[in-house]
Amino acid sequence: SAFPTPPSYPASYWTSPNARTSTAVDGRPGATSPTQIELSHKQEVLHMGCTCKKTRCLKLYCQCFALQLYCGPNCRCMTCHNVVSQEKARQEAIRLILGRNPHAFDTKFGKGSTN
Repeated sequence: SAFPTPPSYPASYWTSPNARTSTAVDGRPGATSPTQIELSHKQEVLHMGCTCKKTRCLKLYCQCFALQLYCGPNCRCMTCHNVVSQEKARQEAIRLILGRNPHAFDTKFGKGSTN
């Protein structure tokens, strides 16, 4: 034949390494649990960082602040107050936000309603 035969790969080749090793809460291999999603999202935010310009990273628009993480070296924010040296301002912002919405910092990947 004029065309070479493509190599055959086992089915496991086409699944991600994480999918092969993860197990959801209900025990299904390859399924993703809410905790795994949340950890993955936090790692992505830490890797990418935020790009806040005017909010000083003290609003829920800031991905780092919304996840209750400090801004880090990968962030490209300006006049950031979401750092340890600005802890007083950070805690005041958290207090004001929670006063308006007690669930503001609850994870979006929750395990269902607790009602």
